[in-house]
Amino acid sequence: MKASLSRTCLRRPICHTAKARKKCRERWFMFTQRRSNHSVTDESAWIITAGNVGKDKQAIALSEALGLKYQLKNVVPSASVKWLFPVFQKRLLDYRQEQWGRHWQQGSPGTDLTDLPYYLESPLHHSLAPPFPKIVFSSCQDTTLAALQVCTSSAGRSFGVHLHQPFVSITHHDAIVLPRYLWPTLAMSKELKNSEKIIPTDLHLTNISPKLLATARSQASNFLPSEFLTGSDTRPLVAVLLRGGRSKDFAWYSDEVGRFTKQLQRIIDLHNGRVLLTLSHRSSSATRSGIMAWLEKLTSVQRSRVFLWDQPEPQFGAITPIIANETSNTYNAILACATHIAVSADSITMISEALMTRKPTYIIGAANTSSTLKSFVTKLLSENVVRKFVPSRIPSTDNTGSLVGSPHMNDNALSPPSTPSPISKSDGSGADIFSDVGDHPPWRYVSNEVDKVAQALKQLIDHRKVDRHTTR
Repeated sequence: MKASLSRTCLRRPICHTAKARKKCRERWFMFTQRRSNHSVTDESAWIITAGNVGKDKQAIALSEALGLKYQLKNVVPSASVKWLFPVFQKRLLDYRQEQWGRHWQQGSPGTDLTDLPYYLESPLHHSLAPPFPKIVFSSCQDTTLAALQVCTSSAGRSFGVHLHQPFVSITHHDAIVLPRYLWPTLAMSKELKNSEKIIPTDLHLTNISPKLLATARSQASNFLPSEFLTGSDTRPLVAVLLRGGRSKDFAWYSDEVGRFTKQLQRIIDLHNGRVLLTLSHRSSSATRSGIMAWLEKLTSVQRSRVFLWDQPEPQFGAITPIIANETSNTYNAILACATHIAVSADSITMISEALMTRKPTYIIGAANTSSTLKSFVTKLLSENVVRKFVPSRIPSTDNTGSLVGSPHMNDNALSPPSTPSPISKSDGSGADIFSDVGDHPPWRYVSNEVDKVAQALKQLIDHRKVDRHTTR
């Protein structure tokens, strides 16, 4: 094929039918791709973000497991198309492809490659210009279109990975990391469930690891008061990760907040415990006001046993500082120093992070869940991975203040309970002062799934390289 003939066919409508003109554009596209210097960086990943820190942290954890340097790209649908569902947004991308070829920006005269198409915008002025990444991650409705744009512009050389529920046909993604609790909502066929493209997980991906916890524990004195640092103190230290926001799958009102504060009071008064309480920026006003009212009623001695950390609201798009700055370090220090962890049921990400510490984990508000969230929590409870957060009403401390109830974790954050007590056995079975609903079977601990997902992605990428080489 001569470049002059193809260039003439592209610029001048000498082909008499639309089908012939489209074929010429496709031929010219394949020719330019062979000459194009828009290479793909083998050691990079783009994370398309819309400001959701929880989902971005999962993509970052997966990028680190793959050994890739990641960049966060705050590129979302523009206001003119944002109201459309992603299925219809993709039709705009397909129309551009039909008119200008897959790499339409390169074939469009007078168009800067750093510009975004009219259906995309970036509040932080990020670009999707080459060199393109090896992998591009999307995770929600607002990041799907930009990720598909990258895959299209790179002629399919960038591997598209979507986390969680897809918003377009599964065939448009190269791989989908899909938690199993979402499967019933998608009504997938048996063939699709067994497809290599679908990578199932039981929990959300997280970067919590033994190395991260050891580092956070060694630096905890910079973020937590000395009264809440582990060491020779044998009193239980309960980390309470509370979101407490109302949603379609979680009902949390002022009366639930009142019962919850009474449970925290029992930990302090009856079980000689200390509390590391965290609030999310998504916590409702009723939750915040209830917590603050309870703290004001505490005596000075009781207040000294409660540390309140209110997570700041993240700035839109500025995710990189949030992952690595003081906010993340304080949160990791709380996870590392706690002996027990209680998590509100409306945050699956925080539940996953708590379970990765391999410490006794309890669910707050399990009875307030519904739909897919209820099935997720119920599965964890039935598998003895978590327990309901119901502190006992019976005192578990003697006159000297030593703990008589359930054993708590030692400083090794990745070992099961090893200190026996008169009530609970060494494996955690029996009665539990933080889950007073009867005797419990032994704890069952789960492993991090990031490495498993990373290995599956590597195999898919290698298979695609082999297929391309065979086709050529």
